[in-house]
Order: sequence, then structure tokens, then C-alpha cells
Amino acid sequence: MAVAVKNSPETKPRSPNTQLALASLIGAVYVLVTIAVSFYGVPRLWQIVFGDPRPGWEMAYGAGVLVTWAVCLAGLIFAGIRLAGPNPPAGLRAGIALTDFALLAVFGIAVWVGDFIARNGWVAQDSPVGLIIEAVVGLGLLALYVRWLRKPSGARALIAVEGQGWFDLSRYKRTQGLRARRLTMLGIMALGAWGIVELYKSPMRHAWPDNWTVAVPFTSLFTGTGGDLTCTFLPAPRYSVIGILVLLALWFAYRVTNFHLFADFLIATEAEINKVSWSSRRKLFQDTIVVLTTVLLFTLYLLFIDQFWGFVLSNRFVGILPNSADAANKAAAKAQEEEKSIPW
Repeated sequence: MAVAVKNSPETKPRSPNTQLALASLIGAVYVLVTIAVSFYGVPRLWQIVFGDPRPGWEMAYGAGVLVTWAVCLAGLIFAGIRLAGPNPPAGLRAGIALTDFALLAVFGIAVWVGDFIARNGWVAQDSPVGLIIEAVVGLGLLALYVRWLRKPSGARALIAVEGQGWFDLSRYKRTQGLRARRLTMLGIMALGAWGIVELYKSPMRHAWPDNWTVAVPFTSLFTGTGGDLTCTFLPAPRYSVIGILVLLALWFAYRVTNFHLFADFLIATEAEINKVSWSSRRKLFQDTIVVLTTVLLFTLYLLFIDQFWGFVLSNRFVGILPNSADAANKAAAKAQEEEKSIPW
């Protein structure tokens, strides 16, 4: 008995590069949403629910906001790690970080183009044409970035950057070179702390605005207030910039000592230092006296030899080196010739 069999079309599996690009985009959007919810949504929701702080309860109000923010941020980070899975694709962390920077750069370039058009008066402020131009510029740049991300060269670049360990919490050869690596970390953190303290004491910091905002041109049609839509990129920069710099300094000090090439250098340096035979204090004092005495004797010997041969060779019977009298006569004769050559 003949049976008709329906041939189902074969679905072409996605390439690893396409999967990495898609996962990087999704992860970047999740990170931006996490930042927005934690730093903007939670304080705003707290203010809506509890209102403004009452007099005398400002510290408790701030502590509640801080605890809620920390819990929300920890939960979103935990959820993101679970979504990535136990074995995320190679290059995903670097792809998420690079995509976040790319999205911010694309947004900044699109806003700059719209602002340039608005300042030159090429398009009216209430015209949607300017907003369309901004969208076309932003989407075009984003398409170029995604195209590069899907190429094998883009995937190789992400994997190479992630392989260096800048987006990993693991330690490289954790039991080796501990003293040299810890001292290096302390030195880096000391330099970072010095720079942060100088920035904190700088009068330029007090001139910063309360919030760093960016106005998106040609969005007055959607606000209803006649003004453009503003996006707050960094609230309270006088304090948040200091906090961000502290976190970056700590992260850099931790990761640079776990960077493969630099960590191997520190490990080899400590291994060579451990081979050094350090002298005792008495031996060091004796050797120092011997060295200083030897240098002093050599100095006196060379001074004597120099004076002796200078006297012998400059003697009028030898005449190899000019003596002081000959040098004075030559200088006087030269001065007389210069006086004769000057026209009076």
C-alpha cells in the first residue's frame, strides 16, 4: 500500500558567528535594561511609593533606597548569569561589553548629527524629517556593526579579547608569584587613589551639573512640552564619577595582575628574587666599608696620576701639553688681534 510522505524542508542551522552576534546583542540590551532599572527605576519607584523623605529620616530613607537598589541589581545580575548558562559561547562577555559601547556610540553620533542639522537650520525643530535622519544614521551604523560582528574576523577578535581575561573573575596561576602580584596591585591602587583624591579636591568637580543629560533633537513632537526629550546618562556626576573610577581602579588592579603575559612576568620576577642570597646586616656593613674605601683609594690614585703626568708633560723642556703661562700668552695675543680688527 502506497503512503504519501510529506517532505519537510530542512532548516539551515545558524552559524556560530551569527549565534555569537545575536547573543551579544541580547546580552547588551539586557545590561542596559539592568542599569536603567537599577539606577533609575528603583529610586524613582521608591519615591513614588514613599514620597520625599521626611525631616530627620533622610539617612533611613537613603539606606532603604540603597538596600533596594543592591538587592535589585544582585537579582538582575544573577538572572543574567543564569540566562547565559553554565557554558556561554566563547567571546560572549567581550561581545556584550563591546556592543554596549557600540550602542552608546551609535546613539551619540546620531544625536550629534541631529544637533548639527538643527543648529544650522536645515530642518525645522518641529519637523519629523530630522528625527528620521537621526534614525537612518543610527540604524545604518548599527547595521554596519552587526555585519562586522557576524564576520569570522569579528568573532575571532571577541574571542581573542576575552581570552586575555579582562571579562573573567578567575585567577591565572593563583598560587604563584603572590608577593609580586600583591605588591603590584597595591601600587596600582595607590596610583588610582592618588588620582581620585586629586580629582575630588579639584574645583572643576564642583562645576559639574547635577545630572549629565543629553537632549535628543527633533523630539519635541512627542514630549508635549515644546522641549526636546532628555536622557540622563549619569546622575549626580560629582559623586558617581568618583565611584565609577574607584571600581575601575580596583578592577584594573585585579585583572592586570592576572593578565597572562604580565602575570607570567611577575611570577618569573619573584622566582628570580627568591634565588638571591641576601647578606646579613653585619656582612652588608663590612662590604659597604670595603667598597667605599676602594673607591676613595682609586680616586686619590687617579688624581695623583693626573696631576703628575700633567706637570711632566706641560714642562717647558717636554712641551707636549701647553702650560698655564703659554695659555695666558695665547689668550692675550688673541685679545689684541680682536681689538685691532674692530673698526673705530
